[in-house]
Order: sequence, then structure tokens, then C-alpha cells
Amino acid sequence: MSRLINRLKADHVSLKLALKNAADFTRPAPERIRILAQAKTALLGHLEKENRELYPALKMAAESDQEIYDIVDVFATDMEQVAAQAMEFFNKYGDPATVAASFLADVQNVITFGIDLERLIILLGLRIGREEAQLYPAFEDISIRKAI
Repeated sequence: MSRLINRLKADHVSLKLALKNAADFTRPAPERIRILAQAKTALLGHLEKENRELYPALKMAAESDQEIYDIVDVFATDMEQVAAQAMEFFNKYGDPATVAASFLADVQNVITFGIDLERLIILLGLRIGREEAQLYPAFEDISIRKAI
């Protein structure tokens, strides 16, 4: 497995752990929001790495390989939607003091946060699963072909 794919998969593990910790309601709200801020930074770094190192190779291969083209097309479109939804969540819950105050003001805000966070965890979990099952193997195939 290439170093890039190993790094991207390590990013996935870190991101999933951060989201799990943010969903731990035994932690104080400000701590969970700080964890989410770190998760946002990690996600943006991961996306930047994919855009800089993964997608250019895939797009080049897609010029002459319809199967790769189809994979890249689906994943690029999907990523726009996933990124928009993830950023909406991170922006909504970006300020620890404001979120903590809203939690104290009304328990419904805590429930809404939990629902929104669970939705994000599912959304990113599905994307991560698809990347690891389809996108990364396509990249590995391209890497192998280049090496031959």
C-alpha cells in the first residue's frame, strides 16, 4: 500500500476517533466543541491532501480510463455535498462558549446537537467507507500500472 493511502487511512482513523470523543456526552460541552474544532482542522487537512496528491493522479488516469473517470466523477460530486454539509455542522457548532451556553439554556439544544453530530458521523463514515473500498484501490491500481 502506498504511503499516501496509509496517511489518508490514518487521517480517517483520527477523524473517526475525534468524532467519537465529541459524541461522548460525559465530556463537558466546551471540551467536545474543542474536539470538533480539531476534527474540522483535521478534515480540511485531509481534503487538502487528497486534492493535492490523490485526485490529480486519478484525474490524469481518468483521461484514458472510463472506469477511473466514472469513479472520480461520482466521488468529486459526492465530496462537494459531503464537504458542504460537514462545514455547515462545524460552523453551527464552532464557538465553544456559545454552544455551552445554548446547552445550559435549553435541553432541546443538546438533543439537536446530538442529532446533528450523529448525522455527521454517519455521513463521514459512509464517505470514508466508500473511499477505502473504491477510491483508494483505484489509486493503488494506477500506482501499480505506473510502476510497471
